[in-house]
Amino acid sequence: MNMPCVPKWLGKIIHWNFKGEITTEQLIDTFAELYGDARFDDTRGQVRNYREIKGAFTVEDVRKIAAYDRAAAKTNPYMKVAVVTTGHETHSAFAALYDAELYDTNWEISLFTCEEEALAWVG
Repeated sequence: MNMPCVPKWLGKIIHWNFKGEITTEQLIDTFAELYGDARFDDTRGQVRNYREIKGAFTVEDVRKIAAYDRAAAKTNPYMKVAVVTTGHETHSAFAALYDAELYDTNWEISLFTCEEEALAWVG
């Protein structure tokens, strides 16, 4: 699969740097790879850096991703997800929606504009 991201494992943390044009389906496929990986049960943090993506997501897109993650949270409830964005108000609103959609899970979600702060938070 040709993904517009470079995943990096940092111990029990996975870090994705998404770049360029990306679709909701590509994001879900990316997360599916993690959720199907033997390391997923021991994963404790995800950094999802969206600062360099192009394209627009809808409320429905965010809900699809959150629904997929909600299912994964049943398998691994011990997860911190750092969402890194440009800080644009649309990005912040989508991150807040994602967090709200996962209200019934143990996953902790936080929004960052600085990748280093996100890595420190999940670590």
